[in-house]
Amino acid sequence: MAAVAAVLLFFAGRAAAQPGYVPSQENLAAREAFAEERFGVFIHWGIYSMLGDGEWVMNNKSLNYLEYQRLAAGFDPSKFDADAWVRAIKDAGAKYITITSRHHDGFSMWNSKASGYNVAKATPFRRDVLAELAKACRRHGIKLHFYYSHLDWGRTDFWPRGRTGGALGRPDGQDGDWEHYLQFMNDQLTELLTRYGPIGAIWFDGVWDWPHDRDAMPERWNLYEQYALIHRLQPSCLVGNNHHLLPFPGEDIQIFERDIPGYNEYGMSGQEISRLPLETCQTMNGSWGYNINDRNYKSADELVRYLVRTAAKGANLLLNIGPRPDGTIPDEALERFRAMGEWMRRYGESIYGTQAGAVPTADWGVTTQRGNTLYVHVLKQENRVFLPVSETVVESAAHLPSGAPVAFTPVGDGILLEVPCDGNVDELVAVRLLVPAAGLKLSREAQSFQFLYENMSLADRETYAPEYWAENVRKTLEVRDRMGWDIPEREFRHFVLPLRVNNEDLDDFRTLYADTLCARVRGMSLAEAALEINHWCHEQATYQPSDARTSAPTATMARGLGRCGEESVL
Repeated sequence: MAAVAAVLLFFAGRAAAQPGYVPSQENLAAREAFAEERFGVFIHWGIYSMLGDGEWVMNNKSLNYLEYQRLAAGFDPSKFDADAWVRAIKDAGAKYITITSRHHDGFSMWNSKASGYNVAKATPFRRDVLAELAKACRRHGIKLHFYYSHLDWGRTDFWPRGRTGGALGRPDGQDGDWEHYLQFMNDQLTELLTRYGPIGAIWFDGVWDWPHDRDAMPERWNLYEQYALIHRLQPSCLVGNNHHLLPFPGEDIQIFERDIPGYNEYGMSGQEISRLPLETCQTMNGSWGYNINDRNYKSADELVRYLVRTAAKGANLLLNIGPRPDGTIPDEALERFRAMGEWMRRYGESIYGTQAGAVPTADWGVTTQRGNTLYVHVLKQENRVFLPVSETVVESAAHLPSGAPVAFTPVGDGILLEVPCDGNVDELVAVRLLVPAAGLKLSREAQSFQFLYENMSLADRETYAPEYWAENVRKTLEVRDRMGWDIPEREFRHFVLPLRVNNEDLDDFRTLYADTLCARVRGMSLAEAALEINHWCHEQATYQPSDARTSAPTATMARGLGRCGEESVL
């Protein structure tokens, strides 16, 4: 209890250095450059790779912290070639590398004066991995970022502990000295930012370990003082923190783990999206660190699509690999690097330097944009794609990379693109606009038509002319405005916009009878109107039991005869 009380007093007395953070011009320029790069490679590598069970093996297998440290004596990655790594990553089309300088196990991958538990002093390898990588990155024009863990499972001054690392044999608090640990981290960060030339970013991880209260995190981990230190040593160095929350003052990028911003399919990135540059980190297989049993590599096509979808949300993709303990990159990763590099050389203009597309994510794919060009990424085999972009602002459309013209037809307040389907992972069409893509305004009619068109059956799409659907969308929106029932958008799109209620031919019932029904139910509530329309249906036709086919609404009206239950059709 005395140790905990001392820590709380320490928190109370520590000044927050970054809440009023104003980024420098160098920092703002670095943010802009980062957002244009769009693709980086994450490297998880350390002594944990020797066990072939991922980077969390120390915690997951409850390995004694002293026994784990003895692994360093066997770490001798004789095949490590920083130049070969950087060449392969550059050929993949990546613009930067983020490497684990120190992961949660506490082992440092450089010759640190602050800790002898490092690759240059505690292993037979005796080389500074970060120094060699920094030199290779400078040679090949690749930016270098450092991952750095706040969490440490091996140090005894790391006390009080959080929710992980509790079964590793460390003494409970006798040697705890939280202020000493915070100073140790600052000393290491100073080394990283003064020895290896310009560093693009410091990528923090581990503050989620304790506490769970967002407001307590900056003080617990001394974040503001650390951020100020980084910005003082290298003003253009960006700060990111993988805490799964909205960024704190002093952070320059927002990180999402295993999820594209706005999706949260994996369940770790449900935070709101800020206005900072965004980055999504994702694994090439299922693990971050080398896992000898993990053969679940994503295909090259999957990775390309993930990169495209990430760029379409205005984010960078940080794609992870876990090198082997001998220092080589697995062959499966190299194969995918080559395939991604080939794709990026052909289609990179639609990724690098682009912004999130003005057209929202659709069933067929996504869009990115730059200047007056909207890049349409058709990720499914679709011959015809609707864009909610008015023909009045479209100059031309061309298939990439060939430049062959792509035909388009105006429909309602948008256009239908006739997409060549050549079996590519991403059929790419560049739509040249007469206005900057960033200023595009998508009409309500066009967006409603897009939803309807994407969710109708293929038979309906091919049987009825696009203008038929457009006219029904216009009439439906008109009625919505006239009646003022405030139907929520989700319910409106799913239950009001669709025309089909049975398998019969569609007709112009909605257009023909809208005015009659609007007049009949004017001034009623939505519930009252539903009942009144039922009465109206009974007035129009006689209903009787029958084995006859169902009929379309207008046919029922013309004959004045329908099957029991057919009121719902009207």
